[in-house]
Order: sequence, then structure tokens, then C-alpha cells
Amino acid sequence: MEICVTEAEKRETGALNVRDFYTVYLIETKVTDTNWNGALTQLSSIWRRYSEFELLRNYLELTYPYIVLPPLPEKKVMYAWQKVASDTFDPDFVDRRRAGLENFLLRVASHPILSYDHLFVGFLQQAVGWRENIKETGEL
Repeated sequence: MEICVTEAEKRETGALNVRDFYTVYLIETKVTDTNWNGALTQLSSIWRRYSEFELLRNYLELTYPYIVLPPLPEKKVMYAWQKVASDTFDPDFVDRRRAGLENFLLRVASHPILSYDHLFVGFLQQAVGWRENIKETGEL
């Protein structure tokens, strides 16, 4: 499967006077093995938040405790000399994090066991119900 995190987008939730901003990442996948029937579709595009990547990693960590998982990129920019977080919407930071999230997905997808996990495939291709499926496992 080819996986690419192609772009990031800033979005907002909340009422007019109380807005909450967050970043979502577009994951595009293409199934290259025609004999593999574990994918939901041959081509897919789906938006995911960083918190969903964390949820996926936590699920994989609990389900496969004997496998060393790749790390996620940092959630916030931390400069050691400042001891404070800076703007998480900074374009350079968002692009570095986008590349780190893509690297995480590619490393999981290259693992002979993790790549066939149905919730990992769902993360990549299932727009509705993925979070509920994770919660039904009882792990998180």
C-alpha cells in the first residue's frame, strides 16, 4: 500500500465567540497489491487529527506489546532554552509534523504484522466509525 500525508489544514470548532482551532492531515492511500483483500477501497483520502494518530498508536501499543512502535512527532513545539510551547500552527512546524506523521504511517505499514491490523487499515480508509471501533476493543 502506498501512503502519503499530502497536506495539512487548519480548522475550527465551537460557537462564534468561543472558537477552538486544530490541524487536520490528509492521508491518501493506494493499494498496490491486487491480491490483498484487506483494504476497504483501492484508493482513499481521509482527514485525521493528531489526536487520532495518538489513539491509533496507543491501540497498537496495547494490542502488540511485543512490537517496538515508531514514535509520533512532537505535539507541540518545545524549545529547550525557552521551556515554553510556541505556535502549533506555524507553517514550518505543521509541515515537519506532517512529514513525521507520514513516516510513522509508512513504518507501521511496512511491519509484517501491524500492516494487516484491521483497525490500522480502518484508520487509513474508514471515514466514519473508526473511533467507535477502537473503543469497542476495550483497550482504550
